[in-house]
Amino acid sequence: MTNLSLQPMRVLVTRPQPQADNLANAIRAQGGFALTLPLLDICPLPESQPLRDCLQQLDQYHKIIAISVPAVEYGMNMIENWWPQRPVGIDWYAIGEATANALQQQGITANARSGGVDSEALLALTDFQQVNGQRILIIKGKNGRDKLKSTLTERGATVENLVVYERVCPDYPAGYLPQQLSAHRIHVIVATSSQIVNNLQSLLNHHPDADNLKQLTLIVPSQRVAEDARACGFNHIAISEGAGTPEVLDTLARLSDTVS
Repeated sequence: MTNLSLQPMRVLVTRPQPQADNLANAIRAQGGFALTLPLLDICPLPESQPLRDCLQQLDQYHKIIAISVPAVEYGMNMIENWWPQRPVGIDWYAIGEATANALQQQGITANARSGGVDSEALLALTDFQQVNGQRILIIKGKNGRDKLKSTLTERGATVENLVVYERVCPDYPAGYLPQQLSAHRIHVIVATSSQIVNNLQSLLNHHPDADNLKQLTLIVPSQRVAEDARACGFNHIAISEGAGTPEVLDTLARLSDTVS
């Protein structure tokens, strides 16, 4: 992680809490200005019968994949209700270093692709090349990408989803986001997922200054999210090496010398 000053940077942080405050505090610690305005809320889902069926059969899975930090938080709470002692002999995997760290805090050592923050990175692991006949569980949020399940199914695995949370857009008043961008003279927006980008577009749409505001620089964590951002009309995009705080700070530092 860079130690360069971020003093010229005025950044909008849109990730959910508490991650938003963590990133904003790190930006401020390096001299930058950070405004937090989460464009995703994470809400746990109640137990359903399909969810209970997955939990009861947890010991039948060869591999378990956690998609995100909320997947670990809410998924492990549910698992512990059914399995005070977790079944052994299961290989655990995580998308991204933050998710792997969250599992480590639960006492689980997870495999993760170094530097990889999406499904494609995980699917490139050697462990997922030959999965014919294996049973795999994916702990995830509602309406997330289905790339993992579809690809692993094509490779011969039996794959189930354990859906433990949903992402919703916070209910901000009309015009609130553009007002905050202008009032705080924001010139960089951190958008760490495609859903955040879509919510950003929705909150800017129909505003008289929407086209100008879409000229602000967006920091995104992958080429896939960058493509979604371009489709939403954002033209100035910086791709970081991941969605974590160190990667975002490094990207801000690279941008800082372009800001007067």
